[in-house]
Amino acid sequence: MKAEAEISLDNDVILPQEQAQASKNYSPDNDEKQQSYSLYEEDDAILLDSYNFHKTRVIIHLEFLPSPQNEPNRTVNIGVGIKNEPPIFATTTLSEISLPPVIQKMLEQLESQMPERATTALQRKKLQQLEVQKQLTTKTSTCKLPPAKPLPKPESNSPNTQQQLTLF
Repeated sequence: MKAEAEISLDNDVILPQEQAQASKNYSPDNDEKQQSYSLYEEDDAILLDSYNFHKTRVIIHLEFLPSPQNEPNRTVNIGVGIKNEPPIFATTTLSEISLPPVIQKMLEQLESQMPERATTALQRKKLQQLEVQKQLTTKTSTCKLPPAKPLPKPESNSPNTQQQLTLF
């Protein structure tokens, strides 16, 4: 009997005794639970990565408010945050912050383009108004159908005359 056990172990054959023991410990529910735990652990790792400052996208919002009487020192609202979380807000003035050269250049470019953009916006508005007027003045053509043929009247003398009940 010992020889059989050694042979069966070498050939990766499970003995009936071992199979019974293994089936007692195995449950499909346990396997699913292990998989779901690993999924939860992966989800937790992804979630924690989204709160790691160096691994997540940081959103910075700068808003320059209009200044009264075209003063150069405008109020600036600053918001810093990450996705799906409330940002941190601060309000300051333009003179109190120093912007990177790339942002300063972009602001200068925007300022120089403002008259051209205003002209384009006016043209776009006029085109929209013309389209609305065109739609209002254009009458929708109604499709005229030929007159309907009158329904034949049933003969009252025929023996197969059926009477129809009216509900209303």
